[in-house]
Amino acid sequence: MQCAGTFFTSALVCPACETVLAGKDEIVVTNLNPSGNYKTSILAGLRPELVAEIAALALNFWTYQVSQELAFRDMRMNQCQQDLKSREIHAATHLRQVEADLHLLKEKCEQVSCDHELEKRRAYELAEQLAEKERHVRRLQASVDQYKKAESLRSMQRMTESQPTQLPHQLSTLYASRPGNPNVNPRLGSDH
Repeated sequence: MQCAGTFFTSALVCPACETVLAGKDEIVVTNLNPSGNYKTSILAGLRPELVAEIAALALNFWTYQVSQELAFRDMRMNQCQQDLKSREIHAATHLRQVEADLHLLKEKCEQVSCDHELEKRRAYELAEQLAEKERHVRRLQASVDQYKKAESLRSMQRMTESQPTQLPHQLSTLYASRPGNPNVNPRLGSDH
């Protein structure tokens, strides 16, 4: 009833075939589930050929309605199938793109992992080189310290050989000039 009110308020035209419906009985509201009393009384008193003509027209209209409904369903099914194909194509394209991106990311991860391992190995090698250089520096420092001690002893030995009587005085002067000696006056040297 609502659709009939919508379609036939402005013009009396069939919405399906666009035929003008100007006659008095061309548009009729019909109950599609009539009662038993209605069925027995509606055609009562009509001639059999008129009842047959009405039945034939009703069957033709019903056949037309069913064929239109089937055509509409076929059209909707075709639209849905086309929409489904379009969505499948879009999904397949999107899936290929995602797979390509994933493959690229995996390659990048592998490259980063390889780079990380190389950097780790390089850092380990550099740490080993640094440790070796530190050991070498300690050995050199020990050699330098030994050389200084030896040179200091040779120097003292030369001094004792050249001036044996001045050695105690030089040693006391040397001891007094050492930093941290409480007897040292910075301006005077020592209090002796």
